[in-house]
Amino acid sequence: GTSSSSSNKEENEEGQIRTLLLAPSRELASQLHREVCRLGFGYKKGGLRAVLLSKQNASVFASGKLGGKRGVDVLVSTPLRLVAALSSSNESAASCAPLS
Repeated sequence: GTSSSSSNKEENEEGQIRTLLLAPSRELASQLHREVCRLGFGYKKGGLRAVLLSKQNASVFASGKLGGKRGVDVLVSTPLRLVAALSSSNESAASCAPLS
């Protein structure tokens, strides 16, 4: 059987980012974001929550509240945009959990 603690692990905490996709250009990042939204439609209740990191939402990322209470399933960014957002936030790359 499935325990309630394992189902709680699937739920994002406020501002939590579950997946990071890095693209070498802004155009490719935009295409990736569009495809993640398209492919994730219907996944779970409400689909995948995907966000394209931009200048407009970098301050929300810096505050640690990106995605609100539900968090973000997929964050799409370019490397330089991510570095700029991390350098202006309280978050650090050390708080990211690497996949093994």
